[in-house]
Amino acid sequence: MKKVSERLDAWLDWYSGELPHKGEWKEVAAEIGVSPEALYRELASRKL
Repeated sequence: MKKVSERLDAWLDWYSGELPHKGEWKEVAAEIGVSPEALYRELASRKL
């Protein structure tokens, strides 16, 4: 998967759509192999 959106979708599917607690998003970014900034942009576009 190349796109951040695809990686985040796969991660959310794996964890049954449960969002991490505040402060754990950097760990999610590392887990899916993207920069925290890229993940935050994707989250902002989804308004999560």
